[in-house]
Amino acid sequence: MRASINYVADRGDGIVPFVLDAQWTGADRVPTNVEICDARTLSPAPSLDREGIVLERLISGVTDYRDQGQLEALWLPAVAEMVKRVSGARWVVPWASNVRFSNRDPLSSSTQVAAPARVAHSDLSPAFDPARIGDEPVSAAAAAEIQRRLGGKAPKRWRAFNVWQQISPPPQDTPLAFCDLSTVAPEDILDGQGTLGIPGSRTFGLTFFRANPRHRWYYFSDMLPGEAVVFSAYDSEAGDVAGRVPHIAFDLPEPAANAVPRNSIEVRALAVFED
Repeated sequence: MRASINYVADRGDGIVPFVLDAQWTGADRVPTNVEICDARTLSPAPSLDREGIVLERLISGVTDYRDQGQLEALWLPAVAEMVKRVSGARWVVPWASNVRFSNRDPLSSSTQVAAPARVAHSDLSPAFDPARIGDEPVSAAAAAEIQRRLGGKAPKRWRAFNVWQQISPPPQDTPLAFCDLSTVAPEDILDGQGTLGIPGSRTFGLTFFRANPRHRWYYFSDMLPGEAVVFSAYDSEAGDVAGRVPHIAFDLPEPAANAVPRNSIEVRALAVFED
């Protein structure tokens, strides 16, 4: 299908200062029509090794995804085990979870990050350091667990992943699209430097992308609540692109008449292969 997504304009120096608000003010959008393929039709299916994305089963027993107690007791451990299984990591700790709502849902304006992300991006930048995880937006429990496991030292071999789970039933109105990592070039990358928009605010690293007709975009149609997409967020040993999979929410051009507003949950996960 053809759909419109937003890339980001380059000011000329490859750096994009922006404000961490609902609109990512300062990141000038470049609307672009792209072909987005249903990944369910691909054979072989996308994988972490090739495209940087994989569809997996995730059964956690959670009945209310706004119940933080259930997320900590059931969902986060299930995520950790799933990422460990698909990546072959020695250990995995998830951090920075968030629930999002389609713009058709009033809850999409409940926080600055409750609405779907409408700019092609990857969550991390080369400034990310697992040994300094406490500098990231992270729960105290996750930071303590990662720091305990690392013992104050940077791991020798690690990767960061995103996990995205659709928790509303199909059909949905606003899926997430993922760009095939093998089609992303180093020259596509822009250095996003986000602040809170107030004097003295620290800078949060993020990666934006220029438009490139070589990009191949995928989505998974009619995702079930028991399915999740695991995709690469950062891999320091994967060349200049560093395993950063561009992703973005998009509106289906012709959503089903009974499409429900999308509700999803996501989390980042640190996977360590060698301490």
